[in-house]
Amino acid sequence: MVITSPFGWRLNPITGYGQEWHTGTDFRGALGTDVRSARTGTVTEAGWHTTGGGGLRIVVDHGDGVLTTYNHLNDIWVEPGQQVEEGQVIGAVGSTGNSTGPHLHFEVLINGEYIDPMSWL
Repeated sequence: MVITSPFGWRLNPITGYGQEWHTGTDFRGALGTDVRSARTGTVTEAGWHTTGGGGLRIVVDHGDGVLTTYNHLNDIWVEPGQQVEEGQVIGAVGSTGNSTGPHLHFEVLINGEYIDPMSWL
């Protein structure tokens, strides 16, 4: 997938003005494209992102304080408590929540701090 918006400061894509801190990396993908777990872990959230604009999302806990999030999904194929393997299909690219088109917004948090996902992959 192609990166459409990297981690860091950017122009707000919804309003078209104002700078905002982008907490992840956006990857363009066709609607329904498989989304795979970046590493082995346990699903802690799978559903609608109630505290932000992520739409349908999955959160995976990889241990040692590392979480990954997969946002704006069209479909979710895992549930909380489920163990997932690195590379396992967990959902599908969508455009749910605050989104301008089909893409995956991917985040990595280490001990609660957002980091550049590309430095972790």
